[in-house]
Amino acid sequence: MEYKEAAERLAALLICSEQVPVGCENCPAYNKDLGQKEQRKACNEMQEPGKIAEAIGVVRGYQEKQQETAPGSARN
Repeated sequence: MEYKEAAERLAALLICSEQVPVGCENCPAYNKDLGQKEQRKACNEMQEPGKIAEAIGVVRGYQEKQQETAPGSARN
């Protein structure tokens, strides 16, 4: 999974949890052209627990890589 997909999955999870009240239209899974049933399917696929766990790992790995390459880093 690429970082962009990971970020979109985590954003969708946050938006659907309503912790960030921004509305479905701001969700990466939202498609105004889908019917209600198809939209629900897209939302559920975006938030599959296994994919969310993978997304968290991708973001953590990205953050660690950024810290390693930051100016002044001991590994740099």
